[in-house]
Amino acid sequence: MKWLLGILGLALIVIWMRLLSSDGGLVQVMTLNQELSSMQAQLDELSAENTLLKREIIDLQTNTQAIETIARHKLGMIGQDEVFVKVIELPAGDQNDAKPGEGASGTVSER
Repeated sequence: MKWLLGILGLALIVIWMRLLSSDGGLVQVMTLNQELSSMQAQLDELSAENTLLKREIIDLQTNTQAIETIARHKLGMIGQDEVFVKVIELPAGDQNDAKPGEGASGTVSER
């Protein structure tokens, strides 16, 4: 009877070792669960971004004002009866260094 318990004990140890260390063991299951949760979080982020892009597409297809706004900001386009004025802001220290007769941009103004 002792030898039967010894064999069963040895078999149990071998089964536990195989369960813990082999392919498909507990370590691999825990690692795959971590990867799954990481990929699920990434999928959630991409789904939210996809939803925003779908809204933008619908807005661009239905609203000409949105197209005009994008053309103005990204492409620098202006309307037919508009004049483009570019304002250049100088750092605070450079405004005091301007010489008499010069404008805020450092160029001589002609009158």
